[in-house]
Amino acid sequence: MSQENWQNEVKRMQGLLKNFVTTHPGILNIAIVSEEGLPMASILEKNVDDVWYSKISAAASAMVERILLETRKGEEQYCIMQGRDGCVIIFFLKQPRANAPTPASGVLFITMAPPADAFTLLPDLFALKTKYFEI
Repeated sequence: MSQENWQNEVKRMQGLLKNFVTTHPGILNIAIVSEEGLPMASILEKNVDDVWYSKISAAASAMVERILLETRKGEEQYCIMQGRDGCVIIFFLKQPRANAPTPASGVLFITMAPPADAFTLLPDLFALKTKYFEI
């Protein structure tokens, strides 16, 4: 992919995230992270480093993938971790068809403030995934 095409793709991803955050006010941080753990697009609080956030995302998603593999529960879709002070959502952006062009598969990593109800986001996350892979 050319540099210009990649820049356009990043702008498109950033726009998707901005629209999503605007309609879901409980989101504190949201990022699209490559399968390799590299930040591709994000909207983060000022005190959150995008590289650190991407590394945490990669580690957590690898753990989820391994658990699902070991327990034979099928391909990963999402993982929700609820804490007293909010929740974390790992939403997998797997390419729906083989040999498809951009965008790359990755992970959508979200942190939410209390009283976060991540389950109410799921329909919108699946819709966002569809938009992400529209070319």
